[in-house]
Amino acid sequence: MSKLAQLRSAALPFVTRSYRGGRLRRYLLLSLLLSVLTLVLGAWISFGSGQFEAAIRQGFDLEEPRWQREQFEHVIIVDSALEQRMVLAEIDAFDPGDEEWNQARSKYDEAVNILRQAAIQEPPRGQLRALQADVQTTLARHGISHEVPDPDTYYTYFNWHETDQVRQLKAILAKDLVPSVEIYESPLNLVDGVRVTGAIASGIFALLLLVAAPLLVGTQMAQEVHENTLMPLTGTSLRTRELILGLGAGALSVVAVLAVPQALLLLLTVAFVGHLVPALAGILVALVGCLFLSFLAQLIGFALGSHRTPGVLGIGLLSFFGTLAMVGAAFGLMPTKHTIGVYALLPEAATAHLFRSSLLPHEIFFRDWRLAHEADFAIAVGTVGIGLLGLLGLRALERKISRTAITALTRGEALLGAIVTMVLVVLANPARHNEYNQTGAFFLLNLALLTVPFVVFLMMRTPKADLSEKRTQLPLGSLLGEFFLWAGLLGVLSLAVLKHPLETSIHPVFIAYLAWYLGVLALLAIRVVAMPMSLASRAGIAFSAIFAMSAFPQMAAWVQYYRGADDLLMMSHMSPFLGFVQAALLVAIPVTLWRSLRRRS
Repeated sequence: MSKLAQLRSAALPFVTRSYRGGRLRRYLLLSLLLSVLTLVLGAWISFGSGQFEAAIRQGFDLEEPRWQREQFEHVIIVDSALEQRMVLAEIDAFDPGDEEWNQARSKYDEAVNILRQAAIQEPPRGQLRALQADVQTTLARHGISHEVPDPDTYYTYFNWHETDQVRQLKAILAKDLVPSVEIYESPLNLVDGVRVTGAIASGIFALLLLVAAPLLVGTQMAQEVHENTLMPLTGTSLRTRELILGLGAGALSVVAVLAVPQALLLLLTVAFVGHLVPALAGILVALVGCLFLSFLAQLIGFALGSHRTPGVLGIGLLSFFGTLAMVGAAFGLMPTKHTIGVYALLPEAATAHLFRSSLLPHEIFFRDWRLAHEADFAIAVGTVGIGLLGLLGLRALERKISRTAITALTRGEALLGAIVTMVLVVLANPARHNEYNQTGAFFLLNLALLTVPFVVFLMMRTPKADLSEKRTQLPLGSLLGEFFLWAGLLGVLSLAVLKHPLETSIHPVFIAYLAWYLGVLALLAIRVVAMPMSLASRAGIAFSAIFAMSAFPQMAAWVQYYRGADDLLMMSHMSPFLGFVQAALLVAIPVTLWRSLRRRS
């Protein structure tokens, strides 16, 4: 039997369970309703004339703000036919000698001030000289002096080199100072409406794969663990990997029923009004990100399912994945040259950027091929890296469930994961943004981003006491050496990517605080996995972790050489007693952790 056939046979029971009791018909109906809702939302946002729809279109640069249209097109925009008749009546009854204020008076005074400024400003050579002659002629025809304007009009600024102001001037001349009156309606056409519909479909597709899918997968794993139904499944003919993939396939099949129509809508709209290659790349990135986040959610569900109910854990997962999606969408929909590297770190950002590039106009990177290539490179490397991390997550979960090894990851696998995360973080925080920073500052910034993955990898390298009948000796030296090796590789990578890495030396106190910080983090990670956790030990570990975080500003302070001996303990500046407490904790925390772990061995 082929591997695909084995996977299909393993997934079939869990998929069937997900669709039992007529659920498949309900999911299909929900998918149809979601597709209809996508089409309705696309039409409403594209062609609606309300302020809310207009604000959405303006937020995506699909429409100019109303005030800009009124200013540069010399028009008064109203919301109803009744308001249009009232403004037209004001214009018909308008008398330049009358000082009563109304909309017609306001637009007329604005137009006169623009013309008078344009009449006295020196335009560039060419057609603008003829345009200035038309301005002077219009002022003369209306009996308006085009000499130096009254001081009250100085607030009106006109520049012949500003395209929008020349556009406004031409509109005023074309309408002979009299503004037109229009009822507001959406400026988008049918092509724009199709494009907006595709954008909505892409957003729903991304949310389903990057938020809903890992949420369902993680919650299902937590439920199996919480109800103690996972262990009996390991006694069946299914291998552990098939069991993990089958459990995930059950939840992912439900998401697929909802997501496939959205992907088809996206591809149809892109085929007519967009760019197909970025859309296909966005779907691929979303699929890889979905697999990575699903394995991560399964790991979390397996680790915490026995201690937390699936509902509570589901709320936490929703908050976590939802926050990632919002942050990623913000980076992807508002790209700048300084945030390109984030696409390597967040699949949510890469997916949003690719879908935006395939559908919405005015893509910033289309005007700069260098930035476009950097974005594509970051997305490609990030997709490969996220895929590798997903495979490592699958390997770790397989060993945890089968209990065939005392550690979730081997030394080589943990090293590979650390290197992958280093590369992704350095891409997200590229060296060109830190060319004026010292090596220590650049290293600290990347270390702050890598602290969590490094700790997680070390926890997966730590053996648990209950995985063997007898107490196993903790390889403390080996584990600490691996953790310091990862930090050392980060330092080498930081030196390699900076243009001027050795312009300044690094203070020995910085090295001392760094060693203390890394050692305490490593000991905390080992302590959490290797020994049972009581309420007092959890409080002590939490306090130690918070105190360890305080070493970061201390390290940053000692990047510079101009610090004095009185800055060795920063808390001593507030109080000598607090300085003594800091010194005592710097010694007590690592010693206490080391002794407790040695007793466990």
